Parts: sequence; structure tokens; C-alpha cells
Amino acid sequence: ILALPIAAPLIAVACVLIRMTSPGPVIFRQTRVGLDGREFDVLKLRSMVADAEKYTGPVWACKNDSRITCVGKFLRRYRIDELPQLINVLKGEMSLVGPRPERPTFVKQLRETIPHFELRTRVLPGITGLAQVSAGYSAAGLFDTVVNGGTSILCANCHGSNALPGTGMAGISAMTAAIHSVHANVLTESQEPLDADNTRASCYT
Repeated sequence: ILALPIAAPLIAVACVLIRMTSPGPVIFRQTRVGLDGREFDVLKLRSMVADAEKYTGPVWACKNDSRITCVGKFLRRYRIDELPQLINVLKGEMSLVGPRPERPTFVKQLRETIPHFELRTRVLPGITGLAQVSAGYSAAGLFDTVVNGGTSILCANCHGSNALPGTGMAGISAMTAAIHSVHANVLTESQEPLDADNTRASCYT
């Protein structure tokens, strides 16, 4: 409860900078998959140009992504764009720490490719987690799937109950390879975003 008033001045400054440097809304909603697979609207400060996915459809952010604004680079680097999600926390849709919620498009494909992917939806999604601390911004979603999903699976094995096949480090390695494959397919099917010079952006995998 106290986090939102503390973050409010920083959010206000960020909103002013976004408004001054880029046309479009300063805060936007995006559908994500949360606890028990229920969908909800996550709140974010806009760090990309308006209608960033108009011609590509849903795609993960890329390294040197031309859609990211100058102010957006700073916001994403320090995760300031995620601060409005404190409202999601107050609404009971998210927690401060937990696996990051993914978008329905990606969840559907990851669920079909990664064994036991649904384990990550057994807890509230979080604003931050181990993935955000240990991996780059664009890679965090992929890393998060492996770390949080893998940790849940490993814990199940450690307690000797509900043991799942294909777990442990070998299972995590397999999950990582599967994520890379799905990520590549998403980018191929949705079309990779173009850099300013009309060359394809180099995306994290």
C-alpha cells in the first residue's frame, strides 16, 4: 500500500517526459495471463512508439528495437515502466515478486511446447523476480519461464511428491531449447520489427 504513494512522484515525472517526447498515451493496458490462467489488464508506462505492433502483431521486445523511444530506453533500463503495476498489486491481480505474466498469444505457444509450463500460473505473477535481476530486459521473459517453471518442478522433486518427468537440470535445458524455438517461431510468424534503416532488428533468444 505504501509503495504506490512513494512511486507516484517518479511515475508523474515519467508521464511528463513521455508526453513531451512522444505522441500517444502515457499509460497503456495490455492483456496478460495471471493466476490460474485468468486474463487481466496489466498497466505499463509506454516505452515504445504508439501502435508499436500495428504491422507486426504480438512480438517480444528486441535488442536495439527501433520501436523503443529515447525516454523508453531509460524507463526500461531501470524498470520504471513497470511501476503502474503497483495498482495491479492493490487489485490482487499481481504480487511484488513472482513470475512475470505473459501475453495470451505467447502463453498458448509456450504451453504447447514446454512441459508443465502451466506451473507458473499457480502463483500470482509479479512485478519483478529472479529473471528480471539475472537477465536482460528482452531475455527476461524467456529466462523467467525457465527459472520459475524449473524451480517449481525441482521443488516438487525435492519434496518427493508429485514428481514430474523430465525435470532437473536436463529438464531445464530442454525447456530452454523449447523456449528458443517458440521465440523464433513467434518472430517468424508475426514478422520481425524493422530498424530505422529497414533492416531486421537483432532479437534476444
